[in-house]
Amino acid sequence: MTQEMVVRRSPIVLIRNFALIEAAALIAYFLSLGGGSAKYELYSSLFIAGFLPYDTAKVLFLSGVQFLIMVFAFLGWYYERYLIRPNLLVHERGALLRRRDEVSITQAPHIRLTTGFFEKLFRAGTLTINAGGAAPFVLRTISSYRRLFADIAHVVRASSGARPPLATLLAADENILVVAHSIVISCFRMRVERLEEHEMLRVMEQEPLENCGIAIFESQPAAGGRLALIEWNTLAYEKQTEGELKPYY
Repeated sequence: MTQEMVVRRSPIVLIRNFALIEAAALIAYFLSLGGGSAKYELYSSLFIAGFLPYDTAKVLFLSGVQFLIMVFAFLGWYYERYLIRPNLLVHERGALLRRRDEVSITQAPHIRLTTGFFEKLFRAGTLTINAGGAAPFVLRTISSYRRLFADIAHVVRASSGARPPLATLLAADENILVVAHSIVISCFRMRVERLEEHEMLRVMEQEPLENCGIAIFESQPAAGGRLALIEWNTLAYEKQTEGELKPYY
């Protein structure tokens, strides 16, 4: 597979940095008001003091420094990106001096999703990929992290041929269809509901899973993502209505 994903950090990182720069500039301005007459005397010795008042020069200097820092912050965000390949993870960053970190995938990777307080406010998240390297590969504060969670898992596992674990798919809010013998579905329900063998045998006797019967389980966020049985032995079929195929459950 030659598929490659390019992921950039969320724009909220840029907004946060701009807000911090504004706060720092405001603090610097108020600090510049102190210091007595020493700063004024020092400025008076400069050649520009003859045509540019001290207060004007102070505002222009602080504004210019603030503008340059904001430009540098924007370029730093713009030129930072993550490259996700089937056998290689790359982090490129730096506006003036480019830096590049690479992590080779030497085993079936484990992907962990975390969200901090700031990230939760703006629906962003951080993905940590442990792929056999000395240090984990971290994608910090990215948007649409739940969709990327599944997409990245698909790409990085392509080299190892490993199937994504159920926990990975559930964390990405994926709908999973499992087609199997009724005994497999029954054993899965037994595990989910933590039933004893005799309890599951009673369920199979009283409510046997019919041919093409469907069991629906949903992840419960309030229970830490634990699965819960929603439908058992329901049937899904398609019925033609006015020339269109519409699903019925």
